[in-house]
Amino acid sequence: MSSLFELLDVSVFRQDRPLLSGVNWSFHAGEHWVLLGPNGSGKSTMLSLVALQNWPTTGRMTAFGEGVPGRPVAPLQKKIGLFETREAESLCYNYPGLTVLDVILFGLTGKLPYYSAPGPEQIDAAEKLILHHLSIPSDTRFAVLSSGERRRALLLKSIAARPDILLLDEPFESLDIAGQVALENLLRATAPQCSGTVTVIHRIQEVPSFATHAALLRGGLLWKKGPMEQVLTEEHLSATFGLELHLERKNDRYQWYPVS
Repeated sequence: MSSLFELLDVSVFRQDRPLLSGVNWSFHAGEHWVLLGPNGSGKSTMLSLVALQNWPTTGRMTAFGEGVPGRPVAPLQKKIGLFETREAESLCYNYPGLTVLDVILFGLTGKLPYYSAPGPEQIDAAEKLILHHLSIPSDTRFAVLSSGERRRALLLKSIAARPDILLLDEPFESLDIAGQVALENLLRATAPQCSGTVTVIHRIQEVPSFATHAALLRGGLLWKKGPMEQVLTEEHLSATFGLELHLERKNDRYQWYPVS
């Protein structure tokens, strides 16, 4: 089975400091990965490689069977949807007049509506996404939405062009319970449209219910990877975070507690 993405003995250094060291990882269609580890463990760096925003210092990587860098990456990036929570703040600050429709069209066209001329079919597709998944009028300004509503609109932006890979960078960070549930419900409804997903999280309680695989990072090393039930164990999580933990799983939900 060909991989969507592959890292082969990849290391990333910044000013002689290793951010990732000797990572080997392959990601195939039908797999939904979570990247879990302490702050500074290399999760965001690894996600930036998959997003084709960063390159290895040493080692090789392939995207959709093609070696990168070394060839134009723009056509490959069009196959990748990226959800970043910090984008909401940037859009609100720099483009306060953007509407929900504008944001979804940004995902469809790759350009802000100020700099593009969406066609009738694109506008219709964006309107249908909003109608089906958001209880928000399409002409509502993005800046006046709640945090949870902004996240859901950004998620629709990320999947509007039907990417093969969906990347999620801490999608549930700082959301209240209702916001997290609403966002995960939307993810559950839309993620299967993609060949695979990669989600960066900090807390095991945020593991999406549709996740199939997990990778644990510590100190720039990807030291455990594979199917969820093999990787997310008390032993592995305790070693990852340097703290003895008790793990509970009920249905598709995880919870952990420090062992006193």
